[in-house]
Amino acid sequence: MKAVHRYRLYAHVVDASGAAEVLTSAIRVDRRGRRPLCPVRTFLILGLLAAASGKLTVERMHAIATRELPREVQWELGILRRTADAVATMPVSELYYLTKTITARLDATSPRAAKLSDEQRRQRTQWLQEVVDRLITATLPDRPGSSFALDETAIWAWAKGKKRGADGTGTGTGTGTGTGEQPSEDTQPQPVTRAVSVCPDARWGSKTGKDGTPHPYFGYAMHALVRIPDLRPGPAATDTDDPALIEAIAVTPASTDVVEVSLDLLDRVRARRPVRDLASDRHYSYKEWSRWARQLWARGIHPVIDLRADEQGFRDYNSTRIAASWPHCPATPDRLGTIPRPAPNAGAADKAAFRQRIGERFAYAMRRVGSHVPDGRTRWECPARAGKIGCPLVAGTVQVARELQLPVIADPPAEAEREACCTQRTFMIRVEQPADHDSEHAADSKRRLAQAMKHSQDEYWGDRRWTASWSRRTYVEGAFGNLKNPDTENMTRGYFRFTGLPLVTLAMAFAVTVSNVRQLRNWHERTGNGDSTHPLLQPEPAFHGYALLTAEQAATVDETFPPPRTAA
Repeated sequence: MKAVHRYRLYAHVVDASGAAEVLTSAIRVDRRGRRPLCPVRTFLILGLLAAASGKLTVERMHAIATRELPREVQWELGILRRTADAVATMPVSELYYLTKTITARLDATSPRAAKLSDEQRRQRTQWLQEVVDRLITATLPDRPGSSFALDETAIWAWAKGKKRGADGTGTGTGTGTGTGEQPSEDTQPQPVTRAVSVCPDARWGSKTGKDGTPHPYFGYAMHALVRIPDLRPGPAATDTDDPALIEAIAVTPASTDVVEVSLDLLDRVRARRPVRDLASDRHYSYKEWSRWARQLWARGIHPVIDLRADEQGFRDYNSTRIAASWPHCPATPDRLGTIPRPAPNAGAADKAAFRQRIGERFAYAMRRVGSHVPDGRTRWECPARAGKIGCPLVAGTVQVARELQLPVIADPPAEAEREACCTQRTFMIRVEQPADHDSEHAADSKRRLAQAMKHSQDEYWGDRRWTASWSRRTYVEGAFGNLKNPDTENMTRGYFRFTGLPLVTLAMAFAVTVSNVRQLRNWHERTGNGDSTHPLLQPEPAFHGYALLTAEQAATVDETFPPPRTAA
């Protein structure tokens, strides 16, 4: 009964998405006058069923088709078909043939596709991505929120990667540093020959193990954009009103630069729904301001990010002291420049001490007047004028600060040293890229300011509000954990036995689609929310056992299905 129920769920996803029609058009298989071929719709449904079983292989798909589905469903899917004098079962070779056809018609990156034009590559990539997007989108209900988390997870290739470098010792084309993060923007990757493998698109990369240490792997990277609850005042955000489902994915060879693929992922989602908050880890946010942060703000996306250990300390700009991409009063004490965040398993005392120091520094922080704007400009107000500290340069604030036990600036800048932050009601910081006509000094100044402000975000890094916002990123880690759980989709090494980017991408889409359906149903059962009339939220029928058909009973079922129409 579970197999039948799953079949109905995944058949709805395939039919509602239109993915079968897109894939059929993309691979353009014309079988007129030839032997039958497994329908694309059937292939997609069987792929989803196999993914739900935790083992996505052609043999597993065929076993489900011929041994685990009711005879009526086998007729409906074209697994059983009538010949001139008998009823035949779809051979496994038809599934293998279809996987080879998909690879041949959608391959755009392997050496086999070297002769394709740029337009052909673009069209093939677009077809594959549309099939993936349609499958996943069919599992997504409308939502009240607009916040997402972005992360990357390692996907082992089924094939083995041969470690063959330029000098015989390299491990492929990976440019990772061995720390689980990408190298500095100033670091030039060393050229080595690509790993030779029967999996033509897979590459060597580095992933962070459960123990926090880097581990090499051969395969692919999957970037996922996961729905997270919007940050609201009051209690911590939960998914009660908005299930944390995977909105979209992109699959690339391991060690591929994350910027272009992630921005394309965001743009595809923005075409159908708003994206406001984006929680992403340091794998993305360490990138140069012009490549990452600027691109997000230009799209109206508000980053939620953490800092690396080497991104602490003060950077001076026009007398202001910038720390954690937030300008502070020129008189902010030096000892508050670097405030390391405690590890997740740190004790309560360490976390309390961190919050105390963050609060102490926040008193000196400028007040942002309005939010960021797409061209990199922000306007700020002196903390004394904002009522956070007392300063002799702002009349009346010292007495008030002492009455309220707030910090008081004892040694403000001399008149000749005062910049706009001390002389104006508000002042503006504008982050911009160096122009061709800039002097070397001006260009360097712009680069240093961009580096100082690239982690700019709505919430003050480290305070309670930021912590609550950043904590929402755990939903994307939970999504990956669900996908790789051996009791669910089991998306671990050996989960699939496909090679090449097209089939690996489809395999990941199957796993994500199945996971979304399961998570959506669990959310509906847990909260009672959601449209109870939706096909994906229908209760599973009660199980009353199986009945084995006799040959006569099977023949009776077969008689209800007419022979297929012959091609004209």
